[in-house]
This record gives sequence, structure tokens and C-alpha cells, in this order.
Amino acid sequence: MYADKPLDFEFEDPLFLTPIRPPNAAKRRKVIDLDDLLTDHYEEKHKSAERIRKRDALINCSFDKDEDYHQTKRERVVSKLVDDCHEKVHAMGNEIEIPLWGLRVFGCQKQKTQVNFIEPPHNCKLLKTLFQDKDNGILKLSIEKEGDFLEGLLKNGWLYNLVRACGYLEESVASWIFNQLLYSSNEELHSSACDFWCSILSSNKVNPHLFRLDWFPKYSEIKYALEVYGYIYVRDNYSSSVKLIQDDSGFVSPPLNLKSWIKFVSALFQTGKTWLSISTSEAEELLSIFFGFFLDRQFQDITFLLVECLRSMLSLNGVQVCRILSDLNALRFVECISQVDVRSKNLRSELAFQILTQCFFNQHVVKRKPKEVLKSLTSVNLKDENCDFLKLYIHLVLADNWLCGNLPLEDKTIVLEMWGKYLRSCSNKITSTDWRPYASKVRNRASYLLQTVNPTES
Repeated sequence: MYADKPLDFEFEDPLFLTPIRPPNAAKRRKVIDLDDLLTDHYEEKHKSAERIRKRDALINCSFDKDEDYHQTKRERVVSKLVDDCHEKVHAMGNEIEIPLWGLRVFGCQKQKTQVNFIEPPHNCKLLKTLFQDKDNGILKLSIEKEGDFLEGLLKNGWLYNLVRACGYLEESVASWIFNQLLYSSNEELHSSACDFWCSILSSNKVNPHLFRLDWFPKYSEIKYALEVYGYIYVRDNYSSSVKLIQDDSGFVSPPLNLKSWIKFVSALFQTGKTWLSISTSEAEELLSIFFGFFLDRQFQDITFLLVECLRSMLSLNGVQVCRILSDLNALRFVECISQVDVRSKNLRSELAFQILTQCFFNQHVVKRKPKEVLKSLTSVNLKDENCDFLKLYIHLVLADNWLCGNLPLEDKTIVLEMWGKYLRSCSNKITSTDWRPYASKVRNRASYLLQTVNPTES
């Protein structure tokens, strides 16, 4: 029985320790391993696909983040550039704020205390000549209402015919009609009074002996009317005393009578020396007042009326303009003189020359040679960062208006040569990319004027 048992050393043999498998056991195990391998294959394939998907998702996410980062960075850079440009343009806009021409030459109106313009005259000789007619019963009934009757004659235009028929105009009626012209709030009445006086002046211009005038308005009365209207008189400089146009607060409109006042002054100057009993200095003051009207934007609708009056005033010899400006109003001041004739053209040229002289030499009336004024104009350094191109533009336009007139023959060639060189300097030294205030305006204006200069003269 012990012979069937293994010996002790045989327990150490691995063959005895390894169990004997049946012959089909390996094949059976192999079939099972193929199923497991197939399952493992699909699982591994699925895991591999999942890893690829996660990797791609991670790569895409990283790429999107980088793209978003760069996009955000670019947006920040562009936004900063836009903000910087906006700030620069805004700051430049504050510097280049283009001023407007215009002055307010009328303030608050005053009370009319020195004249009695309401009550018409009583017992006037003109009406007595009618009332003395015994056959005129209708007029006898109107003696108690002669004031209303006189107003009716004035409105209907019959008062002028009565004056011509009688051959005289007495003081009480003349002063009453003139006060109606200046101060009446009835538009029909002050317009009729204006027509009456314009007819009187024009008739006496043709025939001074047509009828006798017992009264004629003095310059002080004409001037006082402006004071009542609220006109602001300026002695030295418009810019120092008269408010510039900025807003509409405190807007004061001139009275309706001012149009009648302007028409009367125009008719007065058209009579020449017949009834014009004002001095040259008073005529100069009136001329300066009318220039002030041109600078007030409220009078743009009656510019034609002002121009007609200005032409009448220019017919007076010896009148000079002594009011000087140094801003954009100077251009309006000069350009309101239309160049319709040689006299107006020369006045415009002389006025521009006086203003240029005032700008450079700070004197109202100086006898400077044209070469001196133009030399002062050309001495401005265009490359200087603090160069005031607004003043330079004003000087450029004034010089153009000045040189359009008659220059002295001994200075004409030299002055025009200096003018041409200066225009070329402004056109070439100021680049198109120069953003300094008014630099482009100076450059464009100089380029335009350079084309109008005769090459033989420049």
C-alpha cells in the first residue's frame, strides 16, 4: 500500500504538484479567451475613442481660450486707441471752437421822457388855412378833433400834399411828425411819418425852394432816439463794451421804429449838402453806428436797407472810419462794404488797411507804409507751436481786401512780390496733416489766393 504513494522527494517535483488537465481543457480555455479579448477590444477601442475625444476637446478648448484671449486683447487695444482718439478730438474741438461773428448792440430800452410825441399839435396854421374856408362846413365840425384829423391826413398821405399846397411846414407839425416817426407804437403811424419826411427830403433835393421848413431835426435828436432804443455806444473798441453773441438769454429786440429811423437817415444823406447840417465827425459816428448794425445778427433781414443807407453815407466826402476790431467781426466789418463802385472798393481797402495797422502797431490812426504792415504780417513763424492761426487767418483776409484797392505806385511792385512769397510760404510750410486750430483754413485760403496773384507780379 505504501508502494502506491509517492516518495518524499517526489513531493518536491513540480510535475507532481501540477494537476493534470484534460486534453480539451486548453481548447476550451482558448475559446473563452477570444470572447474576452473581443470584449476587451471593444472596450479598449471605446476608451481610445473617448481619450481622443477628450484630447480634442481639450485642444479645442485651449485654442478657443487662446483665441478669446487674443480677441479680447485686440479689442482692448482698439478700444484704447478709440478712447485716445476721442479724447484728442474732444480736446481739439474745445480748442478749435470756431467763434461766430456778431455783436449785441442793443440793450434795454429807456423811457421817452424828453419828448411829447402822443398829443398832436393844436391850432396849427396848416389846419387853420382849411378851416378859414367858410364854404367848408365839414371841416368846421372837425375843429374839436383836429388831432385825429391830422393823424388821418398823415396816414392817408394828404398831409404832404397840404404842405406842398401851402408852401411851408411849421415847427409844431414838423416836430410832431418826426416824433411819431421815432417813438410811435402805431406801425401805420410811424411808417406814414417816415414816408412824409422822406418825401420832404427828396422834394427839397430836387427843388430847395419848393416850400419853407420852419423846423428840422438836429443830430442830437437823431442820436437821442438811439439812446432811447437802447443802443450801446462804443468809443474805442466794439469788443470791449458790446457783448459777443453767445446764447439767447437776455435777448432784447430793437423797436420797430428803428427801420423808420434808418430810412430817414438814408434819405437825409441822399440830400447831399442841402439839409445835411451835421459835421464830419458826427457823420463818422453815424457810419460807425451802422457798421454796428451790420454786426448784429438781428438785422440780417434788413441787410439790403442797411446797404442802401451805407451807400448814401459814403457819398459824403471826408468820412473816415475810426472804430477798430481785431476778431472775426473785423471781417464782417469790412465785407459789409460792397464793392459796387470805385469809392466803395477803395473804402473797403482803406478800412482793411487801418485794421491791419491797428492789429500790428496798436494805434487807431497811423501813417504806416504798406511795406511795413506786410513785413509785420510775414514775420509770423508758421512752425511755432503757439502760432495763433485764427489771428493769422483774419490778417490774411484783411490783407487780401486791402491789396484789392489802389496801392501807391512806388510800393505796388514790392508789396505784391512780398504778398506772393508770403502766400507760397503759407501754402507750402503748413502741411495738410497739420491739426493745429485754423491751420488748414490758412493753408487753403493762401493756396486759393496764390492762384489769383498775377505771376508777373508775384
